[in-house]
Amino acid sequence: MRVRAQAAAPSGGGKGRVNPFREIWDKKFLYLLAVPAILYTFIYGYMTLPYLAIAFEKFNYETGVRSPFVGLENFASFFRSSWAWSVTRNTLVINFLFLIFGTFFAILIALLLNEIRARRFLKITQSSMLFPFFISWVIVSYMLQGILGTENGMLNRFIQSLGGKRINFYATPRYWYPILLILNIWKNAGYNSIIYLAAITGIDESIYEAAAIDGATRFKRIIYVTLPLLVPTISVLTLMSIGRIFYGDFGMMYAVIRDNSALMPIAEVIDTYVFRVFKNTGNPSLTMAIGLYQSVVGFILVYTSNRVVRRFYPEGAANTNPGADRPVNDRIHLRTTKGERIGSIFIYLFVLLFAVMCLVPFVMVITVSLTEEKTITRNGYSLFPAQWSGNAYRMMFGKNSAVPRSYGVTGTATAVGTFIAALITFGAGYTLANKQCRYRNGLSLYFYFTMVFSAGLVPWYMVSKAIGAYDNIWALIVPSLMFSPFNMFLVRNFVSGIPDALNESARIDGAGEMRIAFQIYLPLCKPVLATIVLFYAIGYWNNYFNAVMLIFDRKLYPLQMLLFSIQSEIQAMTKLMSGAARANPPKESFKMATSVVTMGPIILLYPFLQKYFVKGMVIGAVKG
Repeated sequence: MRVRAQAAAPSGGGKGRVNPFREIWDKKFLYLLAVPAILYTFIYGYMTLPYLAIAFEKFNYETGVRSPFVGLENFASFFRSSWAWSVTRNTLVINFLFLIFGTFFAILIALLLNEIRARRFLKITQSSMLFPFFISWVIVSYMLQGILGTENGMLNRFIQSLGGKRINFYATPRYWYPILLILNIWKNAGYNSIIYLAAITGIDESIYEAAAIDGATRFKRIIYVTLPLLVPTISVLTLMSIGRIFYGDFGMMYAVIRDNSALMPIAEVIDTYVFRVFKNTGNPSLTMAIGLYQSVVGFILVYTSNRVVRRFYPEGAANTNPGADRPVNDRIHLRTTKGERIGSIFIYLFVLLFAVMCLVPFVMVITVSLTEEKTITRNGYSLFPAQWSGNAYRMMFGKNSAVPRSYGVTGTATAVGTFIAALITFGAGYTLANKQCRYRNGLSLYFYFTMVFSAGLVPWYMVSKAIGAYDNIWALIVPSLMFSPFNMFLVRNFVSGIPDALNESARIDGAGEMRIAFQIYLPLCKPVLATIVLFYAIGYWNNYFNAVMLIFDRKLYPLQMLLFSIQSEIQAMTKLMSGAARANPPKESFKMATSVVTMGPIILLYPFLQKYFVKGMVIGAVKG
């Protein structure tokens, strides 16, 4: 008992004054686990803050942040332009649509999945719905072109077959709010439904049994039991989303819209506008002013939403009743009426239909990649090609192709980056969850601040150049991707759920901090580690922003960047061809073949990690 008391004393926060240096030295191995994350956050979260001064200067590359002070001139220049209102409106409207309809569909899918009793059917359909989330926006943009393209698009071919005229979607802005909304729901609804489904399975089973005894049908149990008990979760997640409503999805908007000037008035958001201004003008001062405007307003919204959440829902969104660990659909089978059985048929059909819709674009990509180019030109994109061909794959793996080299670059960056990132994240999460760490609350705030406030694109770019992560392989590994506070908090929440007695027993047996962390806690964290490994691996594999900003050597192009600039790659390879192949190169099928090869590792990896991914998300996110 004396040993246990001595071990627990530091976490008690004694009344006596503690020397922080002595405290850190005594727990040096514990704090050492968090040092890499602390340093990374300092470099990309706090070293970027002095660059905010650029927004108030007329920047000169020779004098740097000591350039001439011009006050609010850069802000005035932005707000005088017509783009100030346009990009602000687009950002708010698009995010508001995503929030309202995205939340509705996520809740609907969670409710329907909870009513499914066939476990194999549930697993297959949920996997199908989750899969689009892990595919890059670059690939999604080519899928969209295959559906909406004026010449070869499936939708236009269908309209033409009905006697209608083809629609040039990419030159008609009025269609794009619905198109972007459908894209967002298709890609994210399955993922967003996980937390709502976890909250539903946490509802006490006895409440449903009592409602059934009182004569409540399935529909009434959903309306009067499930939805009211979901209100805290819905409120928390909605408020958090409102806090991020001033930030657009750069990956989505830039990959889908590209440099299409016809769509910019309705689809240009603040994030993409900042990037274009910096790329086209090279003016860091104006870019920094726009970015600071976004960061300050965004910070106010995030801070306010967090205060509201803590005020009304101090316990968070978690439902910590006895049923919280009940497996999905493990509910006692209550007696059902004929109407409920008919309702079940519609539930199964709707879930199946949505799952099929999630998979159809992938089928199209694979089919087109194996289709003869002449057939595509004649018949357009199709799920059932008239003539098969492997020319695109032969071209892709030919001696003049850059795809194998890009595969190597992407594979190296993903493997190295994911390993380092997972190690850094586990170390920081373990430290912040450990009650022996007296300063864990301060460290949590240190990490959390960088989640709600960002200095923006220009400081990120300048810091990356300053540390040497520029036009080399490290530019694809280090900036933005090597550590995520969100993933770290997932690990912290998961580790916090492991009984403290395990730690205390290990210390009594003489185990040191490193041995406790890596030999005891690390194996127990398999679900959440699988989750963050999948997040990091997908992040590295799908990243093209780092290459757009920091890579100029085409030999270092990752797959997503190569796919993003595929048109120039096809032209370069066509010049090296001869004869009939040069006359009719497989342009359309080559784009889709490259997309298939790019998706390959995700398709292979996801089935093995899905079980741990869902469990890690549920425990790490909902308990937090």
